[in-house]
Amino acid sequence: MIKDAGVLTLSEYISAVLGFITTVFAARILGSNSYGQAVLVIAYPSLLLSLGSFKSISVTTRYLARFNERNKAEELKAICKLGYLIDFISFLIIFLVISLTSGWVGHYIYNLPKLSWLMVLYAASFPVLSLKGTSYAVLTSLKEFRSLAALTVFDKGITLIVVLTLLNCEFGVAGMVLGMAIGQVMIGVITISTVSYLFHKNGIGIWWKASFNTIASLRKELFSFFGWNYLVVTLDGIIIQAPLMFLGKYRGPEEAGFYRLALSLMTVFSYPENALRRVVYPWLSAQWVSEEKNSIKLSLKRWTLYLGLPLCLTMLLLILLLPYLLPLIFGEIYRPVVLCAQILIIGGSVSGIFFWLNPYYYATERPAAWAGAYSLYALSVVALGWICIQWWGYTGMAALLSIGKIFFVILTAAIAMRWEIVETERRKK
Repeated sequence: MIKDAGVLTLSEYISAVLGFITTVFAARILGSNSYGQAVLVIAYPSLLLSLGSFKSISVTTRYLARFNERNKAEELKAICKLGYLIDFISFLIIFLVISLTSGWVGHYIYNLPKLSWLMVLYAASFPVLSLKGTSYAVLTSLKEFRSLAALTVFDKGITLIVVLTLLNCEFGVAGMVLGMAIGQVMIGVITISTVSYLFHKNGIGIWWKASFNTIASLRKELFSFFGWNYLVVTLDGIIIQAPLMFLGKYRGPEEAGFYRLALSLMTVFSYPENALRRVVYPWLSAQWVSEEKNSIKLSLKRWTLYLGLPLCLTMLLLILLLPYLLPLIFGEIYRPVVLCAQILIIGGSVSGIFFWLNPYYYATERPAAWAGAYSLYALSVVALGWICIQWWGYTGMAALLSIGKIFFVILTAAIAMRWEIVETERRKK
């Protein structure tokens, strides 16, 4: 597990370096105000993407791992086809909605009508980008972690090349937005091509010819999982994008850009957590449907002590370097981002201790409980964020998000461990 997670973590950090280079050059070339405008262009389509898309990767990974473990090729292909179809339709509808509403948002929300057409341009990449989620789920379930790592690096690498090319050609904000859109189209095409090749290589067959009749007995169960996952994904996007839009309206594009940059730094620090989560999810899914459920409780404790705690301490130590590195990399104009990023990373470090939480709730068929707890956390943060932003700006929003995450993680971890204690006692009887 550590080896697989190490490969994914390395790829995440290589892609992070590439992403950082993209962000650094974009921030320096565009300046704080134009960079903030680019952030606002992306914020609205991203918000609708969270509201309208199912992003079925969490659900499909669970079932793909189960069918792969049992060598059920037809069911595996049917789940794959279902994931692609649901994501494509939802992403296409979102693009159409953005095309109709971007003018109103640009004029009345941002007071920047010139940004409207850029929102449509960015959203045009969504239908092809939809292919990425299920493709990553297939690679995770087949334990093709090296292929997944290579695609992760390619994703950021191609975006870097295209964005820098367009910025150097003096396309400005439009160049950054168009470059990101082109990168999303390319990764969507490459990932689905990779999956099709692996299916052919492993003798699984052509996924788009699969029949949904093979998974008809799972219809009710799938509907429930997709429904709860949709709620979580929607709230996950709202909790990120809504504060950016609030900042753009009440505090201006510059503070929105500062907050977006701080979130990007927090994401970089969370790469090891994401890699570990990807590795343990298919394992937990396979264990839950097997006769070896007793090993889950012991694994959770070991993961927390020997992986989660060291990860948390490492993150806390590394944030001490931010006051020196961030201005050096991005420029002195971005020094105000340091405190905001440190606050966000503290919350992320606590989340890293229990990196297994989300996979555990999904693998053990408890998405409703996870969605309920996450709804309480997300809606509270967004509601209070509207007030925090007006009083304390982006730093206050960062503190609220971090505190909320810590309470959410501790609560869901306590519930999970209680379930395992009860389950262990039940098996003994």
